[in-house]
Amino acid sequence: MMQPTILVTGATGNTGGAVVSELLHRGVPVRAMVRSRDARSAALQARGAEVVVADIFDPDQLVAAMRGVQRAYYVPPYHPYVIQSAVAFAVAVLMAPERHDGKTYRPTGPQLLSGREMAESVAKVVGHRVRPVEVPFWLFSKNARWWQGVGPFLVSALRLYVEDVRNGAFAFEGGVTETVEALTGTPAESFETTAQRYAALPFARPSLGNRIKALVKFTAAPLLPGYDLPRLERQWGFPEPQKPTFALADEAWRDEHSQLMAGQPRAGQTLRVAS
Repeated sequence: MMQPTILVTGATGNTGGAVVSELLHRGVPVRAMVRSRDARSAALQARGAEVVVADIFDPDQLVAAMRGVQRAYYVPPYHPYVIQSAVAFAVAVLMAPERHDGKTYRPTGPQLLSGREMAESVAKVVGHRVRPVEVPFWLFSKNARWWQGVGPFLVSALRLYVEDVRNGAFAFEGGVTETVEALTGTPAESFETTAQRYAALPFARPSLGNRIKALVKFTAAPLLPGYDLPRLERQWGFPEPQKPTFALADEAWRDEHSQLMAGQPRAGQTLRVAS
């Protein structure tokens, strides 16, 4: 039986790149969508991916990029116009709406882990103690900006995301679904397995050079300028509800999320989507 070709957007990014790598490892035909050709896209092509250049904000280019594929994985660029890219992607995909109409999936990992439990998994992978440390958001945002290349829009969103996590929004209604297994026939990957993959990357290897780099970055971070988020948010002109609340404090969110979780497929139930 011929395997479907899968389009992956953002194929040279951290998430999209990991998806492409896993699909290629499994022998699945992949069409990697990128913004421009560079060394990263050339590396994907050398590994067997078909590379296509397309603008994720242009429905016509997306339709052309999707021609001949049977599946598509949308990895959104996180910036103030992310909604526009989602609309363009949906327009391209829903030219055949009968395949998707009425379906809502919420894939998750197999466990809901605390920060301490994640640290224990990482410690097991790297073979030495890993101690979770609570840091103020201003310090986290500086590290994100200077050492991870995270833009101000994502940092602004993370400030609210962190509060939702602390409030237990992701644990609501159990927090874990079996959607991945029902859709693919394979259980969702564990956090430890994900950590093993990242630990094998060059930047994470326990070399003297990497240890020195980490120490320098940690020491320098508090001295570097951060983002002026209030000023930037005013410039962006974000619409704001009259009475903004976090997820768990919003009755409508709780009702909608309860219905979503109740409708997720069960483990062992194989779901087939028409080609």
